[in-house]
Amino acid sequence: MLKSEKLPVLALAGSFNDAETWLRKAKGGKPLPLQLFDHGYDIWIGNSRGTKYSNVSDVHIANDDSYDRWNFSWAELGLYDNPAFIDLIIK
Repeated sequence: MLKSEKLPVLALAGSFNDAETWLRKAKGGKPLPLQLFDHGYDIWIGNSRGTKYSNVSDVHIANDDSYDRWNFSWAELGLYDNPAFIDLIIK
């Protein structure tokens, strides 16, 4: 169930960045997700695999540097991770 009448917004940072990137003070004002929140949007800020905020999973322990943990592709992020974000948001 959506919390707002407006469509939710998913903010994913670019390559090699995390959600914290969105919350740094923007030049001349508030960061975009906070501006959208002020206008009544339901804001979701996600972290991709490989950031300091994605260090815990159901399969791998924190700070696991094994090959299996880091053996994923950009395509897998688009095929699996991003749809999982969307599925969580629209539930």
